[in-house]
This record gives sequence, C-alpha cells and structure tokens, in this order.
Amino acid sequence: MSFSSRLRIIFAIWTEFLVCRSGALPLQSLARRSPSDMSLHVVSSTRTAPAAPPLPLVMDGTISFLDIYDSGMVSYVLSSSKRNVPSSTAVLSSGGAAGRSLAHIEEHYPFGSAGRGELRGHVRAILSYAQGLRKSRAKIGGSITLGFCAPNLQAGLDALKGYVGQNALPRGLLHGMDIDGVPVDISGAVYIRYCSGRGQWHPGDAKVDNYDGEYEGVYVNVDFGKNDKRQWGVMPLDLFVEEKGLKA
Repeated sequence: MSFSSRLRIIFAIWTEFLVCRSGALPLQSLARRSPSDMSLHVVSSTRTAPAAPPLPLVMDGTISFLDIYDSGMVSYVLSSSKRNVPSSTAVLSSGGAAGRSLAHIEEHYPFGSAGRGELRGHVRAILSYAQGLRKSRAKIGGSITLGFCAPNLQAGLDALKGYVGQNALPRGLLHGMDIDGVPVDISGAVYIRYCSGRGQWHPGDAKVDNYDGEYEGVYVNVDFGKNDKRQWGVMPLDLFVEEKGLKA
C-alpha cells in the first residue's frame, strides 16, 4: 500500500470511526465530547505546568516490571522447547516463535487474571507519565509510539481504540486506508503505527499497513528524552479491551 494513501478517519474513542477526507474535525465528534474532555485543552494564562518529576523516582517500579515482562517474553519466545505452542502457529516460518509469544501471554497473563491486571496498570502508568512529559514546560521527551501487529483490520482497530481511549492519549487521523481517495479493501494481517506527537504527523495520528509478519501484539515505545528511549513488548492486543463487562 502506498505511503501516500490518505483516508482521513477521525477515531472518536466512544464512537465508531468517522470519515473525514478533508482533515477537518467533524462537528459530530465535538458534540460527543464531554465538557471535561474539552476542558483539558484550556491553558490558563496565569499558571504554568509543573515540570515532570525525575524518572527514577516515579517510574522505577513500573520500568522494572515492564523490563521483566519484556525479558521474560524474549526468553520464552526464543526458547527451542515446544511447550504450549498453538498448533495453528507451530509451523510458521518464525519456527514457532510467534506462537510462543501468544502462549507466554496465555500462560502468565491470561484473560481476566490478576497478572494481566497488574500488567495493564504498569502500561497505563508508563503511558500516563510519558503524557506528563509531553505536556510539561520542559518539553523534553514524552513521545509515545505504539506498534499494533494484528491478524486483521478489525482486531487492530479494536486494540488501537482500547490503548488510546483507556489511556486518554491524543486522538488524530487514521491514514492508509485509501488510494487517491478511493477506499481499499484491507484483508489479512495489518500493522498499525500510532504516535502521540512530535513526529511526522499531528498528535494522535496512526497509519495502517499490510503486515507479512506472524506476531500478534503491541510494541510500546516511549521516549523519555535525553537519548533515553525504551521499548517493551509484545503486549496483548486486548489488554485494554473491556473484560467480562468490566472496564479495563
């Protein structure tokens, strides 16, 4: 799919995706925002935002948890053993590594478990801290990039809405779903790249591409500034999707 593809779709967190080829924000999406949502964009002329606290003091426990998760995933995925590899993925060209990543999540962070709740809490904390950095007076770091590897478009969009909506991340435009204004049918696995800002697009923009890999999950990348960039993954696609009628 051509990188120049542009389908301007505003993704409102609590509604369906809205088409906006002109790039202007539809009035409907403004109407659906609550007063509290809109008040977040008001900047007082008499106040200045406090600088973000030092990273080690605030995030040490969270970073340690995510580092352990990441190293545990790598160790499990690279293992040559055939423990719990889903039969549908055992013969993939990755040698079963993609299947083992899903098996690792299922074994240690199953749907609805306390472990998954703890993982969700730490991912939420790191994203919240990065948001604070992005909005701080110092304007150093804080950029969030999320890479969604999904088996199909709908799964990718559901994950995108979950991670962005549940963490109050910037909402922008979804690119890559048309060619010269003509919508294209995207089938098969997709990769969706989301960026909170300070990149080549506006804050909250995302882009859909075809994906020929085999992994399923989300890579979380945070720029803390001063050449301190971290990546953790792969996180469950449905980490922030409502579980059993309860909000994530």
